[in-house]
Amino acid sequence: MGRGEGMTSPASVAQRDVRFGPRDVTMTRDEHGVIYVRPVHPLGKYPAKLTEKLDHWAQHTPDRVFIAQRDASGDWRQLTYAQFRTSARNVAQALLNRNLSSERPIAILSGNDLEHAVLGFAAYYAGIPYAPISTAYSLVSSDFGKLRYIFDLLTPGLIFVSEAAAFRHALKAVKPPDAEVVISGDPEELQATPYAALAATKATAEVDRAHDLVTPDTVAKILFTSGSTGTPKGVENTQRMLRKSSAACLIGWTMNHR
Repeated sequence: MGRGEGMTSPASVAQRDVRFGPRDVTMTRDEHGVIYVRPVHPLGKYPAKLTEKLDHWAQHTPDRVFIAQRDASGDWRQLTYAQFRTSARNVAQALLNRNLSSERPIAILSGNDLEHAVLGFAAYYAGIPYAPISTAYSLVSSDFGKLRYIFDLLTPGLIFVSEAAAFRHALKAVKPPDAEVVISGDPEELQATPYAALAATKATAEVDRAHDLVTPDTVAKILFTSGSTGTPKGVENTQRMLRKSSAACLIGWTMNHR
C-alpha cells in the first residue's frame, strides 16, 4: 500500500488539548551534584490510612460497585463497597488468627484479581505487610533464583496464589516449610488452605484493635525492584507513602478534568 492509501492524515484527526496538573517545581542541587525536584503546590489533606476512604464509601454508598472482574465465562464478578469492606475485615481476622507479622508477612505470587485486592486490604486492616511479587519470577523463570532470593529476604508466613496448576513448580521449589499456602482456585494435589476458608472467618473486635494500631508510618506493602541490574531489592512502603502517592495522582486527575 502506497503512502496515503487507506490512511488518515494526522491533520484530519480530531485533536484536543491535554491538561495536566500543576507542574511548578523548585530545583536545588546539593554539594554532591544531586538535583532535587520538589513541587511548589502542597498535596493538601489526605487520610492517614489506606482503609479510611473504603470505610467512608462503604458507609455512604454501600451498594455502589467498588471493584469488578470478568470470570472465565465473560460474566462480571463484582463487589460493592460494603461487600468489599466486609470481606477484607473477615480475611483480616483470618490473618490475625495466624499470628502473621512484619517478620512473617504475606507474599502474593499471582496477578491482580478480586481475591488479591481483598487480601491486600485485609493486610491493611490487620497492620500486616504484604508483598505482591512479579508473576514472571514464578511463571517465566526456570530456576526460580530471584523468587528464592526474595523469599529468603521476606520469610513469608503466608503465600497466596490464584491457582495451583500455574504456580505448582515455583511453590515446590521455594516454599518455606513453615509457610501456609492459600489458593483461591483448585488446590489439586498441593497441601493448601482454600481462600474460601479465610473469607468465611468472621471479623471480631480484634480487627478493630489491630486497625487502631496502624499509623502513617506502618509498613503497608513491600515492593521489589525488577532486579534487571542485579538481585531484586525490597522497598518498604508505609501507609503515609502510599497515601501521598494517591494524593499526588488525585491532583493530576482533578486538574486534568476541570
